Amino acid sequence: MKTHRDDSRMRDALHIIASELPESYVVGGAVRDCFLQNDNRIDVDVVVQGDGYEIAKRVADQVDGSFVPLDRRHGTGRIAFGERGATELDVSSFKGPSIQEDLIKRDFTINAMALPVADYLTGSMHNIIDPCGGLKDLSQGLIRVCSDDAFEDDPLRMIRAFRFSASLGFQISSHTYELIVRHNEKITSVAGERIRDECMIILAQGRCLESLKAMDRVGLLDMV
Repeated sequence: MKTHRDDSRMRDALHIIASELPESYVVGGAVRDCFLQNDNRIDVDVVVQGDGYEIAKRVADQVDGSFVPLDRRHGTGRIAFGERGATELDVSSFKGPSIQEDLIKRDFTINAMALPVADYLTGSMHNIIDPCGGLKDLSQGLIRVCSDDAFEDDPLRMIRAFRFSASLGFQISSHTYELIVRHNEKITSVAGERIRDECMIILAQGRCLESLKAMDRVGLLDMV
């Protein structure tokens, strides 16, 4: 499988963003996977201080990638590379005034770490930004919400907790379980297509049965 590190245009796009935007960071799964030494990702998420939508559009033209508009209102655009978008770079505006505020608004601590794009390109992990304690939870194999508002902000995150548990073999924290039980009815407000996509990912994992049983115990399967 071709990964993002095999795509020279992806690296060129990241270099352009790093050189033009000092306040630009790789976030989420790509950072988490660096610490897990998983190099099989095909996508990278970057947040910038500025209009991510316009930046993605401009950089896509510079590197001969395909621009995919995602959310103009919230400043999010995608650059797709290769056949049928084999690798993808999503560029988003900060959700908040700073990178720390952006990270605190994310789903789980292990996905709420950031690296300056320039450091990500060189493989340096010294300037990791980790306001929610994601590194500690990563070392303990723990899935924990960044805040008590996580599931109210996006109820699909409740299913995503079990998705990450199944794919990474991590345990869900007791407090996160309590929040899922408290908010499980909110999953009915999520579009069926989004629920389906997360459930299909769970079903593709070797630990899917364990995760499905846990979803049943907290009342999510009944709601779905």
